[in-house]
Amino acid sequence: LKLEFILANPEAHKLNTRFKDEDLNRAFQYLNEERTSYEHKRAHEIKKIIQKEKCLVLDLHTTTSNMGSTVIVSHYNSLNLSLCSTLSREISSCRIIGAADPHLKYLASQSEFGLIVEVGPVANGVVSAAPLENSLAIVECILKEVMNENLALHGSLEIYEEVQDVAYPTDEKNQIT
Repeated sequence: LKLEFILANPEAHKLNTRFKDEDLNRAFQYLNEERTSYEHKRAHEIKKIIQKEKCLVLDLHTTTSNMGSTVIVSHYNSLNLSLCSTLSREISSCRIIGAADPHLKYLASQSEFGLIVEVGPVANGVVSAAPLENSLAIVECILKEVMNENLALHGSLEIYEEVQDVAYPTDEKNQIT
């Protein structure tokens, strides 16, 4: 098993912010456009890494939302669904969200095989033990399953489908506060 770890947005990390110029996870949908933001350039660099060979992309995130341990799947193929099936069986608190990504705006959707791991709530710039341990448990479960090479759906799988984005909380002008 060949593993490659990258810090997707090192400039934002240095600044202790979510992004420098724009949200990196939304920059991938603009790869065919001329843009000059740091994140747009970084999206091109990451896409080249992913295109080198067929790969499974695990995009690890914390979130300020009270999502607990959540895995988001964009491509409903046998590998992704098998991994989600195993995660929901092995980690009972892990929720699976299906979020079709026709515009390929997320990093994990740049590969046919990819999952987004979201854990929270945790404040930006803070390392919190429980979300870190939850992330590690999910990654460990995924890597064990991939190493097992016996990927198959095991019974039923409950997937929450994304219906719409809701900005919350908002002010009287409908701006996120």
